[in-house]
Amino acid sequence: MGTLLSRLTGFVRTAALVTVLGTTRLGDAFNTANTVPNMLLVLVTGGTLSSVLIPMLARETNDDRRRERAEAIGALVMLGTGLASVLMFVGSPIIARFFALGLRGGPDYDAYVWVTTQWLALFAPQILFYGISVYAVAVLNAHGRLALAGFAPVLTNVVAVGAVVAYVLTDGPSGFGDAAEPSLQALGALPLVVLGVGTTLSIAAMAVPQLLGARRMLPGLRLRPRIRRGEPANRELWRLGRWTLGYVAANQVGLAVIIALANDVEGGVVAYQVAFAIMQLPFGIIAVSLFSAIYPRLSRDAVREDDSFAASVSGGFRLTALLLIPAAVGLFVLAEPVTKILVNYGAAAGQGAAFIAAVVRIFALALLPFTVFQLFTRSHYALTDTKTPMLASITLNTLNILFAGLASLLITDPVMRIQGLVVSYTLSYLTGCVLLGAGLVRRRPGAFAGGLRAVATSLFAALVMAGALVAARTILPERGGVLLDIIVTAGLVGGGAVVYVVVMFLARSRELREVMTRA
Repeated sequence: MGTLLSRLTGFVRTAALVTVLGTTRLGDAFNTANTVPNMLLVLVTGGTLSSVLIPMLARETNDDRRRERAEAIGALVMLGTGLASVLMFVGSPIIARFFALGLRGGPDYDAYVWVTTQWLALFAPQILFYGISVYAVAVLNAHGRLALAGFAPVLTNVVAVGAVVAYVLTDGPSGFGDAAEPSLQALGALPLVVLGVGTTLSIAAMAVPQLLGARRMLPGLRLRPRIRRGEPANRELWRLGRWTLGYVAANQVGLAVIIALANDVEGGVVAYQVAFAIMQLPFGIIAVSLFSAIYPRLSRDAVREDDSFAASVSGGFRLTALLLIPAAVGLFVLAEPVTKILVNYGAAAGQGAAFIAAVVRIFALALLPFTVFQLFTRSHYALTDTKTPMLASITLNTLNILFAGLASLLITDPVMRIQGLVVSYTLSYLTGCVLLGAGLVRRRPGAFAGGLRAVATSLFAALVMAGALVAARTILPERGGVLLDIIVTAGLVGGGAVVYVVVMFLARSRELREVMTRA
């Protein structure tokens, strides 16, 4: 429920930003600058923390030793993320120019670099706050406490929406009332600072309660930026995390290149990232909750000699197919009405929303391979194998960059060019799934027992659902007010879910029976 509420309010935040900034160069500048803290966080510590700290703490039975381990790693988090924040602040002009390479020589180049540089500097402290958040969530998850990790991001979204409102009230260019249309040249210093500072404070609003929750799980837990020489936890973190660092580095290099390529199209970064966020709604609501619950169990089962680990992987894979295949198919069919409800307002109304919907449809195809890759990655991490996911990540990101570069060179239509970037993303994650899946089968035979049957059954039921949705859309009204659009789309989603469940029941789906039994 926390994850659901966080994702829904998160999209209110996204919709508010798209409403005032639109699919414009100004929107591209904000989204580009706001992505960099996440990239640097994951590059410095984020991936290592989420993949290594949970097994380290989950396997430790002594409370005092668990707290010592958590404190030692927390100290490194403070140092790493603090240093990264400083480097981002100092290097903001260079970072802005990198992402503006495709605009060089154009009329918007100077304004884009200036605005992006200011926002990068204001967003730099986010890395420290994100680091504390990821660290605290890892401590909570290792103790089986999942609620605070799900609910705390609601605070981020509420504060961020408040920052958007303050931006409009300080005459930020948005097209509302007497405000100028959203453009780089129309942005004044005050609304720029208001939106930048408010966005950074929204991350702090999430990190503080999560850290307090972690301290409640480990009474006496202290965070101080220092390095303990000879600390065994640091050596174990390096032993397991060095390969994870390579994994996340490959991902961030790939993301940086994709953002730079998307900046060649006005509104391309906005369309790509908002469409990705829409795709992340079912992933966040379903898969994140599933993975948070299953990862500690995978870590415990991995050290056992029986088939429990293979059974856990198989169960996770089959449950992913049961829940994510209909979500992907439904998102593909309903991309236009869903996008219209979420972002068809203000500066994004009309062509901007249509642009995003076209990209959402392609991202729907990436939902399942993206989710399965995350499951396979966590399965390898539970086996304390961080090298194989790194090699797979390097391979898939190399392919992603190669295919995306070809799409940018060969496709001239701006919408289709961004769609081409998403197609390359999808193909690369399919490749990654094959590589990691083959590694799991070699190490733990039986990891995919019943998987092919589960995928085939879910896909058949989802296609029947898609046919029903297409037929219903031809009958129901196409245009109406916002309320009518919400009612119609909600009815389509609910009706599609009913059709899917009925078909799965008639097909005697084992996974559906398991879920109904547990419920």
